[in-house]
Amino acid sequence: MWEEGLVAGDLVGLPVKLRARFYGDSTVGLHVLECPDEIGLGNMAFTEATHCDGPNGLKHVQFSANVSTPEFTIVLRLVGTYDATHGLRGKWFNATNNLHGTGGFHFGIVDGDGPALDAISPLYPLAPGTYTFRGGAIGANGRVYASRITLQLLDEGRVSGYVQEHFVPQQCALSGSWTRNQISWHITYVVEGVGSEYVYYGTPTQRLLRGAWQRCEVDEIESLAAESGRFDYELEHADRRWCRKYHKYFPPTFRAVARTLLLSRRGRRSGLLPSDLWCHVFTYVNYDWFACRVLDAP
Repeated sequence: MWEEGLVAGDLVGLPVKLRARFYGDSTVGLHVLECPDEIGLGNMAFTEATHCDGPNGLKHVQFSANVSTPEFTIVLRLVGTYDATHGLRGKWFNATNNLHGTGGFHFGIVDGDGPALDAISPLYPLAPGTYTFRGGAIGANGRVYASRITLQLLDEGRVSGYVQEHFVPQQCALSGSWTRNQISWHITYVVEGVGSEYVYYGTPTQRLLRGAWQRCEVDEIESLAAESGRFDYELEHADRRWCRKYHKYFPPTFRAVARTLLLSRRGRRSGLLPSDLWCHVFTYVNYDWFACRVLDAP
């Protein structure tokens, strides 16, 4: 369940259009739809966004804005409110030097449709399956590394997948481990024939995966700010695969159907599949067949 709105306005003189998605666990996904060509979509990110409910549909919000080009970086912290009438508004301060540089912002409500979701499977709690994300890593120096990531979570707690960066043609494989509450992976980036290994580790929320990243060879790092930071990914699609261990995290409607099928076998022994075979059938169940559809925002 979430509330969604499209907003547009200027931030430090840069016209920006955003899709804001307010999730029920107090997290916010902010996706940049439009920004100046001289900046480029892959060089601007709004991250670490959270909200809490206020009176009369008002939401109190905080988030970070990161803009990076070869010439400069901007790191701002924004604090304000959101409502369906006025949009997103408040004040910002310079996060790299909070004694100087403040101003106001106002992203008003605009008409239109944001990127559509073809599935509503949640991210948390993690379960076996394949998950695709859009977002990126933010360096401690403010650099933005936009990317898409695909994670395949296997039954035995292993992770495989790949990352495709926005500006880099290479597709990098990753491997790692996961539990219901946490996930980590390693990846090697190759630049001019030299590989560097990085580790990412984070915590899932309802639809967001947030955490930290760093280069593994800390002793070889010349600029720690350039080789470590945070990441913020929003779930685009999830194919959660059923297994016995994670049965309780599937929708109640599906669990009721499964219970009926398995209990009916006990009453009638002839012509019915054994439990193990039913469990094999259940692995083909799509989570979204039994999940409640997302309600439109008011």
